[in-house]
Amino acid sequence: MRRKYLGWLLRRSPGDWFLLFLFVMTLVSLIISPLPERSLRAAVPLMVGFVAYALMARWPITPSRLGWSWWGLTLAGALLSFLGPPGMLPLRHAAFRWLPAWDYLRSHLPDTFNENVIAGTLVILLPFAVARGLLGRRESSPRGWTAWMASLLASLGVLLVLALTSSRGAYLAACVSLLLLVGLAWPKAWPALIPLGAVAALACGMLVGWRQMAHILFMGGTARTLKQRAEIWSRALYIIRDFPLTGAGIGCFQSLVKRLYPLFLIPRGTVSHAHNLYLQVAVDLGLPGLFAYLVLLGLSFCLALRAYRRFTLSKERPLALLSAACLASLAGMCVHGLIDAAAWGNKGAFIPWIVMGLCTALTRFSLSLDDPCGNSNCRDSVRQVFRHYGTPANDHFGTDCLVGDDTSPHTN
Repeated sequence: MRRKYLGWLLRRSPGDWFLLFLFVMTLVSLIISPLPERSLRAAVPLMVGFVAYALMARWPITPSRLGWSWWGLTLAGALLSFLGPPGMLPLRHAAFRWLPAWDYLRSHLPDTFNENVIAGTLVILLPFAVARGLLGRRESSPRGWTAWMASLLASLGVLLVLALTSSRGAYLAACVSLLLLVGLAWPKAWPALIPLGAVAALACGMLVGWRQMAHILFMGGTARTLKQRAEIWSRALYIIRDFPLTGAGIGCFQSLVKRLYPLFLIPRGTVSHAHNLYLQVAVDLGLPGLFAYLVLLGLSFCLALRAYRRFTLSKERPLALLSAACLASLAGMCVHGLIDAAAWGNKGAFIPWIVMGLCTALTRFSLSLDDPCGNSNCRDSVRQVFRHYGTPANDHFGTDCLVGDDTSPHTN
């Protein structure tokens, strides 16, 4: 009986070995850390993310569960857009006069929030709310209207709070993410989106100046110029050079830079991370940890793209939009990661792992659909990705996995 209900926990997914290796590197980072307590606080959200990824990759999938996962990420964005501003805005900000509830929350919050961390997390969650809005009203009943309006309000709230963060990197990442989402939602729009994006970038560069655009993009937080951010990156490279295999200990960047790699353009002790996601992972977990992280990230992209193609060919538009939202979310995180490390080493570091686990779950569910290509080669090629499961076809999805489930939220 126990195996019947919990046997799905024993299944394997394509990213298991790399996830296990990343877990081991995190333990090594905790062992060698010069500041164990600080490293433990930074590692806990990451460990929670590992568990969330593993559970999502194994969870018996049904359309209703995918729908609730979608709503969960959408509501998470709406909740963060409501709770984030009280913890990140200055006490005398005009928003507190317009919304007294924020003033009340500010006085009861245990800690403040960094606006760049809030911005990076909202970039990850934004595509799910927008994609739910693009899905439109699936029915004319009050329930359908309510769901559609809720998704639109969540999208608007996330965009407004994203604007309040003044994070230029998040602005760029959100634009890339939304352009990708629109292009995937309406593939025929690609011929117009690409030239429009190129013309807009060229016009901004010529009117503002490329050097000035770079300064505007990198302005914010502790580093306010490109030279200051380049100095931070150089210190991260020095740490990686000195600790290439194990990293220097997760969450120890600020103390190491202050004592061993002093900054000259920025006040000492004011830089808490490498301001680059990929450099930060290498600083914390070493080059082997960065390799495992990039493999899991690339695997998630491939699985989400495969699921999107299969759902599109099968004319499952809701699930295709959910797959597109996953792709846009990870793309936004990667772009934002070029100039910040908001998706690593903080309280919200588990959220990207939920999205990556959802990519695996979507691909697993896509295997339950009839072959959209009209031949067995397409289905078999996808099944090769999951050849390590070693279970019958129906066991991949659970006995309750029905594509035409009437209780599925995506039919609403």
